[in-house]
Amino acid sequence: KAVEKQVKTKKVEKTTEKKAEPINEFAGSPISMSDDERYWLEKLVEAESAGESYEGKVAVASVIANRVEMKEFPNTVMGVIRAPKQFSPFMDGSIERRIPSEYSLRAVAQVFDEVNRKLPDDIGFFCTTEIAPHSWIGKNKPLYKVIGNHSFFLK
Repeated sequence: KAVEKQVKTKKVEKTTEKKAEPINEFAGSPISMSDDERYWLEKLVEAESAGESYEGKVAVASVIANRVEMKEFPNTVMGVIRAPKQFSPFMDGSIERRIPSEYSLRAVAQVFDEVNRKLPDDIGFFCTTEIAPHSWIGKNKPLYKVIGNHSFFLK
């Protein structure tokens, strides 16, 4: 119940980034979700991509959308974002303190509602570029692209 109340009174953090222009490189399917799922998804995109460009935020949201559609992952937004050992903001509790910027909100809407994704549908992992060479992902998955401070990998 407390989460539902927060959804209705959600604050949006102002940022000085440039205007968020839609990035339409790959199409997907619309993914429906509850207000509660959207609330936590927007917070997660902010937590994972704070300080990144709008393109970086769309890429992070794209990986989450791709995972919802991959058979290797849960088929719901909440199932994907709360999966064990997947997203550090959930593991360390820092997600609780995040307030999504207007650009994180827009990135989620672009990817999940307008189905305009930054990455192809077989991109299922990302991590910071700094840890990529030493991480399990970096050692076991093919690198697709680097965007800002994140490296994106094939499933």
